[in-house]
Formats: sequence, structure tokens, C-alpha cells
Amino acid sequence: MQRSRSTGASPSTTSSAQIERLGRSCAAAGSAACLAAVIRNNIHYDSLKILEGAYGVSLRELALFAEATYRADDGMSPVEKAISAILFKLEGQTILRHPNWHMGDRLLLGHVDVGRGTCKVGGRSFELRTRDFPTLDARDPYALSDDERRVMDNLLEEFGCDPERGHIINGHTPVHASAGERPVRAGGRLVVIDGGFCQAYHKTTGIAGYTLIADPRGMRIKAHRPFASIADVLDLNADIMNDDDRFEVEPRPLTVGDTDTGVDIRSQIADLRALLEAYRAGELPERTARS
Repeated sequence: MQRSRSTGASPSTTSSAQIERLGRSCAAAGSAACLAAVIRNNIHYDSLKILEGAYGVSLRELALFAEATYRADDGMSPVEKAISAILFKLEGQTILRHPNWHMGDRLLLGHVDVGRGTCKVGGRSFELRTRDFPTLDARDPYALSDDERRVMDNLLEEFGCDPERGHIINGHTPVHASAGERPVRAGGRLVVIDGGFCQAYHKTTGIAGYTLIADPRGMRIKAHRPFASIADVLDLNADIMNDDDRFEVEPRPLTVGDTDTGVDIRSQIADLRALLEAYRAGELPERTARS
């Protein structure tokens, strides 16, 4: 079910505005930097069929920008260069927003000498594979260019990012409910549904896992209690006892029309109406069963 769409602070005022706009764009996906990392990995490991074939994500805008901006040399394709530069900038913006991460040693674009083709790390200069950095601004190395912002906006749309109603659903991270952790975080944007179904986790988490439920009224999460004994199941119905937490309420109950299926149905209706009008106007001749 599609819910509606819209990242980081940088050294300059312009970059801050750009980051905020991208941040709203990628709420559903979680991070523009993560999105760029996914695309770069698919390009680097030659697995674009996964994105373009299985998920229907078009990289046309990225490819056109790359071909017009980067050289096809240095053993790297223009498209890999383009998404790599975008990724390094977005990663830098993320690190700058979170100094508590202590990842300043990963802010490498500011130490790149394009003219010499080197990057200074730990006081030493290392030669780079390429000197092809046409979008790198030495005054603000982590700022996306206008074209890079346009490309990222397009990619965010391709991934169906929805800033107003999107959620990040995360698993494989047991929630320590007994220690006060909650599965719903970041104002309802992040939902961690792995509460520890496995019995081995019960003492650690204090519960027996979560179930996330999306219904016409909104979204809710159920916390399941650990199985104690057969006697508790028979006498207390303990196997079906759970705690229900509704963390998102729709202003009105959702219908099929609010889903992706509803969009498809409306498109089909519009096509049928256009076809009917074409018959009525004589633009299309009616065909009999024999014709």
C-alpha cells in the first residue's frame, strides 16, 4: 500500500537548503546516502538488472548526466563516477550532521587535490585512480551541484519515496523492551518489528516479538508475550495475549482508491472513457464480431 514523498547540515547555506529538500524527499527510504550506496553497489558489481528489471527503477537521468559530465577512462564508467561523487558528498553531509559519530576521518573530499590527482589521508598524500571530478567545489566539497540534485530528485521519485507518509520498517534488530526500548521511533517514521520471536531472545528482550499491522484506520504494532507453559495457555489464553499500540491514525478510513491498486484502476477507467469518446466521435470505427 502506497501511503504520499519528499537530506543533510553542510558547510554553506545553499547546501543546507539542498539537504533539507532531499531529506524530505527520502523519508520513506531513510537516507539519500543509503539510496546512492545501493545504486553504486549495483553499478559497481554489474547487477543493474535487479534495480531496473525486478524493481522497475529507471537510471536514465543518472546515465544521461554521467555521459554528459564525466570521461569514459581511468577504468571507471561515467555512471559509476557520477554516483560515486554523489554518494561521497551525501555521506559527508551525513557525517557533518552527526559529529557525535566521530567519523571526521571519513571526510575525504575536502582533502582531494584534483590538479595533482591525490588525496591526503593521515598527513600522507595518496594517488587517486582518477582526476575526473568535474562537480567537486573545493570551497564546499560536500555540496551537490544543481545537476546532481536533479538526478537525486529523480532517483528518489523512482524509488517511490514518500516524506509525509513513508516509514522505514526494520528487522533483525531485537528490541530490548525490558530495558525501556520502544519499537516505534523517530516520530513513527521508523518501526523495528524484530522483538525476538526466538525463545533464546526472550530473556534479553522481555517479549516474544512484534507484529506490524496496517489497516484502513492506520498502523499499529502488537507486542507478543513470551510462551510460559501449556497450563498458562489452557487456563489464561496466554498464547494469544498481546499489547496493542496504534501509533498512526488516518483522518478517515483508507479505501482501495488510496492504494497503488486504486491508481491503476483509475488509469484503466480513464483509458476506457477515452476509448468510448473516440467511438462516439467517430475517431475509431466500431468493429463487428466478424471484423
